[in-house]
Amino acid sequence: MAILSSIAWGSADFGGGTVSRRISPYLSVLYSQGVSLVGIVVITAVAGGFTWSSRLFWSIGAGFIGPLALVGYYRALALGPMGVVGPISATSGLVPVVVGIALGDRVLPGQFVGIALAIVGVGLISTHKSEGVHRVSFEAVALALGSAIGFGLVFVGLNRAAPAGILPSLAVQRSVNVVIIAALVVARRTSARVSRGDLGRLAVVGFLDVSANGLFSYASHFGSLAILGALGSTYPISTTIAARYFHSERLRPVQILGAAVTLIGIVLATGL
Repeated sequence: MAILSSIAWGSADFGGGTVSRRISPYLSVLYSQGVSLVGIVVITAVAGGFTWSSRLFWSIGAGFIGPLALVGYYRALALGPMGVVGPISATSGLVPVVVGIALGDRVLPGQFVGIALAIVGVGLISTHKSEGVHRVSFEAVALALGSAIGFGLVFVGLNRAAPAGILPSLAVQRSVNVVIIAALVVARRTSARVSRGDLGRLAVVGFLDVSANGLFSYASHFGSLAILGALGSTYPISTTIAARYFHSERLRPVQILGAAVTLIGIVLATGL
């Protein structure tokens, strides 16, 4: 389930990133999150309604941190080369590993090696060839590191909120997401116009994203946070593969190596 969630997250990132080449990334996030929120609310109502639990405070936290981490990530990309920003952001898997171990998750030596390999492999996959020499600012590095921590904390929030129920936790998280990103859109005075075709694409992105959250929450019932977080953070693999297939972006040897290292890490981490 954690691996499937990473595939869905990576596919959503690819779709949202593609649409964001034509419209504001803030609008991409707002519409995709908004459409998925409507779907989650309807499904929750049909499935028996909403029941509050103190565990849902973790969903509120994840919903608040997620959009801010995404904004920091986009800002880092605007300031620094992807070859630096990508690998730094890909270390988000370290956060649930550290938190999980601190909370008492037992990780075997072989699994720990697998987690480390998976994170290193994702970092290699996230590298992109940059033309020329780029000067990397401290702000770009700080924002990339902040976004990595933020994404990692979202994994933690989803994991801790899971006992409250998948649908209620997703509904709360998505509601907070929409409020936060809508406030950012208003603050930036961004035009809300979007074509019907892009709106449909963003609806698919929203479905993939909320499905990824649901899969990860479901997986949280059966596995340790340290291992699940590392597996969930392998989402750049599917993003890179989708870019290769749909945009004909060539994979560099280091990215192919990263994919192989990540797969070996997954095998070791899960004990397959």
